[in-house]
Amino acid sequence: MARSNLGERQAIGLLGVFAGDEPQRNRRLEAPGAGLRQILPIFLRDHEDHPRVQIRAEITRDILAERAGAALDFWTDGETWLERLWTLLLLGDYASVYLAFLNQEDPTPVDAIEGLKNRLKESA
Repeated sequence: MARSNLGERQAIGLLGVFAGDEPQRNRRLEAPGAGLRQILPIFLRDHEDHPRVQIRAEITRDILAERAGAALDFWTDGETWLERLWTLLLLGDYASVYLAFLNQEDPTPVDAIEGLKNRLKESA
């Protein structure tokens, strides 16, 4: 399995992914130059999300789908919280490796992340 994951690739800007706190994500929708034609928003969803979070995700998804031309929902699968979390982790790793191959990149080294990890180890 690749040493990096989707979150690490996002951190160095290889993928345009909206992630994190929902309200913060919505603030970024109005940012200047928020043209989304080069990305495909993917929403990681869980049926046990709070109803208010689900409403916000639906509205945000609709806005982004209109701007980007499409949006995808990926719903967790599993009975327990851990099983559902695992489906998201596997999706992230699979997507990271698959996108790297599509872009003819080696998915294992992520120099920026490795550098960050090394500096964190040195400061501990």
